[in-house]
Formats: sequence, C-alpha cells, structure tokens
Amino acid sequence: MKKRIVFFCSLFLFIFTGYFFFNGEKITLLSDVFLREPRNAENYTEEEKKEEVPNDGTISLSDEQMKHLGIHLESAKEGDILNTLSTRAKVTIDPDAYAHVLPKLSGIAKEIRKKVGDTVRAGELLTILESQEMADLKSNYLTALSRNQLAHSTLERESSLYKKGISSGEEFLRAKNNEEEAKIQVDLYKGKLLSLGLSHGDFSDFILNESVNLRDYPIYAPIDGTILMRHLTQGEMVETGTLLFEIANFKHLFVEMAIYPSELSQLKIGQQLEVKMKDGGLAEEAHLIYISPLIEDHTIAAKAIALLDNREGKWRSGSIVTVSIVTDQIKCPVTVCNEAIQKIDGKNCIFIQTEKGFEKRELTVGKCDAGSTEVISGLKPGERYVSDGSFLLKAELNKALAEDDD
Repeated sequence: MKKRIVFFCSLFLFIFTGYFFFNGEKITLLSDVFLREPRNAENYTEEEKKEEVPNDGTISLSDEQMKHLGIHLESAKEGDILNTLSTRAKVTIDPDAYAHVLPKLSGIAKEIRKKVGDTVRAGELLTILESQEMADLKSNYLTALSRNQLAHSTLERESSLYKKGISSGEEFLRAKNNEEEAKIQVDLYKGKLLSLGLSHGDFSDFILNESVNLRDYPIYAPIDGTILMRHLTQGEMVETGTLLFEIANFKHLFVEMAIYPSELSQLKIGQQLEVKMKDGGLAEEAHLIYISPLIEDHTIAAKAIALLDNREGKWRSGSIVTVSIVTDQIKCPVTVCNEAIQKIDGKNCIFIQTEKGFEKRELTVGKCDAGSTEVISGLKPGERYVSDGSFLLKAELNKALAEDDD
C-alpha cells in the first residue's frame, strides 16, 4: 500500500514539473502595466504584438499605458544653463531685531504682565518694579514743577509791576532768572525719567492722579517680537542692569555664509539666491545685503549675509541650510530636462517619440545645471522626447534585449 502511495506521488510530481518546465509555461512580469504568460509568437493577438518591443529597439505604448506609467513628453527647445555657486550657511537672528530688557534702577518685581512665548508690540508693558529711586526722581520732578509754576507766577507779577513803575528793573530780572532756573530743573528731571523708559502718559498719571504710587517703575518692550526668555519672578529683588526679558523678531532672518576669495568676484550686493533646508523640504529666495571686505584667519573666507523673509514663520534661527547663488546664465540652442537622460551601455541616451513608438537615441551633452542639460548633438529643436518616466522605458528595453540574448 505504501509503495503505491509513493509511486502515485512521484508520478504526480513528475507530471507537474514537466508541465511548467518542459513546456516553458510560467508567469512572467513584463511591466507594471500588464501581466501575461509568454507564448510562441504565432499565439499572440494583434494588440499584444503592438505592445512588444520590436527588434529595432522601438518601444510601442498606448496612450492609456503612457498615462498609467506617468510618461510625459516635451519638445526640445532653446534654454538657459545657470552657473551656480553652492555653499552651506546658517540661519541667524538679525541683531537689530533682538533685544535684552534691563532695568536702569533697582527694585522689587511688583507685577509681571508677560511670559515666555507671548507676542508683544514696542511700547507694551512687560513688568512693574517697585523702586525707591524712582519715587525720589518723581518727587524731585514734582517739586521742580511746583517751583517752576511759582517762579512763573512771580515773573508775571514782577513784569506787571515793572511796567507800572512800581517794581525796579533789578527785581524783574531776578524773577526772570529764577523762572528760567526752575524751568531748567523741570526739564532735567523730566529727561531723567524719560531716559529710564517712562512714557509721556506715565507723567500725566502721577502728576494728575494723587493715588498713583510714585515707586512704580514700569518697563516696556523696546521692539515688536516674541519673548524668548524671562528671568524674573514675582517679588524678586532686581538690581540695576539685571537681564529681565529677551525679545526677538523673526519676521526677517540673516543667512550667514563663508565665501572663499576665489569666488568673491562672482558676488554683488542685492544678488538673488535660493536658500534650502538640508532635507529639501523648505526653499525660499533671499538677497545679499553684506559682503565682508575681510578674509577671516580661521576660515580663510569672507563672511556674506543674505536677508531672508520669514513673515510666515517657516524658518528657525540656528538651522543649517544650503545656499545656491546664480553667477552666470548661458543660452543654449537645445536643452532637455535632466530626468530625461539615461545611461545605457555607458552612453547618454534619450527616448524620442517616432511614428512607430519610442526610440532610443544617443546624445552628446555639454553644460548642465540642477534642472537642464545642454545637447550638443543627437537632438534637434522641436523633437518630442520623454521627459518623465524614461527610466521605465530603459528598463523595458533592457528586458527585451536580455530576452533576445536568451
């Protein structure tokens, strides 16, 4: 019984393998468009024969297959080849858009209005310190203001008496001198308070409103921006010159790069350049605003700075980027996109559209840039070529040649 089972299993295996290997019937992937079993040429339909690669190397594809594969055509035409200078650079904050907020008098943190991450406008209140020094200055200003008012009244009275001949000229001149001195004292203390950051509205508050605490020392934002750091807590004693806030405006950023001496002659102020993130996910145009006249010892290069628009907030200070600067523009009679050129047997080739299909053609190429290549020979203006998807035709051509060798 066991021998019969073994015999029938062996016979089944023999027939199964013979069916696939001796008859050559097996599933073969010819392309991403269609699947079929290879058969003898006489067994092909007329439609399938049209899809095959002829012996002359021409590849025929229907419009539907081209659409499915993503094959696109363009016409060979005149174009520009751009010579570019590429280098690494670093995105930094514009120094004019960065500010440290420091108190000019000592005091205790009474109120803190802003925190890290808040957006502020220039002149917006950040914090209020309670300072005895501020109280003394305000008091001196109010005293000077009162004396000035008294001196002004005295001058008016002496002027009237002098005109009537009641008062002497000496008394009139003395009153006038006192009024001028009192005015100078008012301007002196007012200037001191303004230099500490008080606004004109603050003067109105503590002059007209007796309930205002003279010790209040308001500190305002010097620029528009975002608060990056806050070095202050409620009730903290703050000395003069202590760093309280760091504010930065990121609407415009600097792109700093090092340019070697041999390349400096290719640059000029106002020149446009492209800034790209290293991962290629972000790109933006900028323009040169500064080229250093000095070659730095440690880099043997000159610093150049470009201004980058960042109003959308996409860029981050400290990022390492790649900068491409167009230094020359060369007109060429015939250019093709770089993706169209394929290396076949070590030669530059392109696929041209003919009446029969797509034909491989060898090219002699010249200059190239990031997007285009100059064609010296092998292609005429106006000829249609495969701009996208040429690598699929290359793979199909290589497959057909390999099958012919077999």
